[in-house]
Amino acid sequence: LLDGHGGDEVVSQGHGHLHELANAGRWLELWHELHSAANTYGEGMLPLYFRFLTIYGPAWRIARMRTMARRLLGRLGRGPSKIPRAAWAGLVNPELARRTDLAERFHRAAYMPANVSTSEALTHRWLLSTGLVPHAFEVLDKAAANFGVEPRYPFWDKPLVEFC
Repeated sequence: LLDGHGGDEVVSQGHGHLHELANAGRWLELWHELHSAANTYGEGMLPLYFRFLTIYGPAWRIARMRTMARRLLGRLGRGPSKIPRAAWAGLVNPELARRTDLAERFHRAAYMPANVSTSEALTHRWLLSTGLVPHAFEVLDKAAANFGVEPRYPFWDKPLVEFC
């Protein structure tokens, strides 16, 4: 059975390029490129553009001041703010999570070094070399074996991966 798994990872979705444009201050070019991202995610271009402005443009100062004001008002009016609970916390026994240091291991596995996120090419290479890829293959292979299927992943052809 041929499977399309890996197409997005190997070929790269290319959305890191949007971050590169914003970081370089190429706002008009970013606006033009956001059209495909907006279609992909089903969002409007303006909210996406504003998100990039908030992170990379002058709007980040406004967002930071707004966040600081909310925190200050929260402390003054309601006491210390509650730390949000992880979405998976209700699914995992709290004692098991504590014993295995699950939260720290989870955050460490998903951590992308800052120097990697500065370039789409470095981000792409990092995504391909993390432990998530072998884990995904193990899960997919076990699922296929349960049904007597031998899967093939043409997007993970070594020459194609090296080319991309």
